[in-house]
Amino acid sequence: MDRVLLYEEFRLIERSDNEVNIVWKGAHLLLFFLAFIFGSFCTFCFHMLMYLFDEKCVLFPKLLSITSVRHNVIYEFIPEDKEKADAVSAN
Repeated sequence: MDRVLLYEEFRLIERSDNEVNIVWKGAHLLLFFLAFIFGSFCTFCFHMLMYLFDEKCVLFPKLLSITSVRHNVIYEFIPEDKEKADAVSAN
C-alpha cells in the first residue's frame, strides 16, 4: 500500500542581520518613509477641512445643519423660547 501525503510542513527560519538582502531592508525603509509622508499629508488635509468648518467636526454634520451665513461667519440658531420654537417647527 502506498502512503498518502496529507500535508506538507514548512518551517520558517530566522536569519541573521548579515544574511538579509540589503534591497529587502531598503524596500522596508522606503515603505515606512512613504507611510510617514502620506500620513502627514492626510493629517494636514483633515486639519484644513476642519478649518473650513470653523473647527467643528465634519463627522457630525447635525451640529451644522441649522446655520445661517452672514458676512462669511457661521452663526448657530439657538431659540430663546422652546415653546415658540416648537410652535414654529410644528407649522
